[in-house]
Amino acid sequence: MRIGELAKQITPPFIWSAGKRLVRRRQGATDESIPRPEWRTVHAGVIAGCQMLLDTTSNFARLITEGNYEPILTQWLVSHVQPEMVCYDLGGHVGYFTCVMAKLAHKGHVHVCEPFEGNVATIEAIVAKNGLGNVTVHRCAVSDTNGVVALRGPVDRTGSGPSSMSYLVRGGGVQTLSAERTYPLFREYSVESRTLDKVSDAVPDLLKIDVEGAEAMVVAGAQAWMDRGHTPLFAIETHGVQEALACTAFFMRNGYRYEVLETAKPRPAVVWYKKSDG
Repeated sequence: MRIGELAKQITPPFIWSAGKRLVRRRQGATDESIPRPEWRTVHAGVIAGCQMLLDTTSNFARLITEGNYEPILTQWLVSHVQPEMVCYDLGGHVGYFTCVMAKLAHKGHVHVCEPFEGNVATIEAIVAKNGLGNVTVHRCAVSDTNGVVALRGPVDRTGSGPSSMSYLVRGGGVQTLSAERTYPLFREYSVESRTLDKVSDAVPDLLKIDVEGAEAMVVAGAQAWMDRGHTPLFAIETHGVQEALACTAFFMRNGYRYEVLETAKPRPAVVWYKKSDG
């Protein structure tokens, strides 16, 4: 087996495609010659019929179009999102969970927050293409700060490749092999940040949070709601032991209980309920 073939086999698809784009740039390739996300129809699942803008070089695109992306968390949302709910999607990436919540809360509203420029453009295009009038896109990070913060993300701003791994510098990112390979290719951006209680005047009933190591900074902004007796549902992908401990301390202090959705996953989603809720 040739070295190039072996490297492709052991490298995650989105990193492989991002690396190819970087090499092509260094070899003088124009922006027009670099692959861009393409429109694909979702054929099964909650958002069957939706048009998604996807990097078709990745396995991620196939999972979404076949209705097999994050099935356990998706099913949890199906079971808990009610038609008139207000939902927050924090860390919108390319809009999959935004679309799921928009379909389920079709009489309510979805607020999606995403700081990386390419992902924001993708989400806005998907919202427009699918006529999702109950979605508001916020071009911002969510943390414990209102103002400008540093974000590290791909040089390629199109939203393809490893844009899901963009992270707030103060959050520190994640400690994984993929991160070790990918983070050196990132550059730093200045982005707007809001605390959770400043995202919108509409207080959420349910939040999905996937923010690459900034989870504790995000949930701290919910204290003002809880002090007023509003206790929404949270589904959080927690990155790292320290984030898990900090989030656990916050929620336990506020009378929540938890459920781990998928124990076999390295970073499973943990859902938090008020103890009196079902």
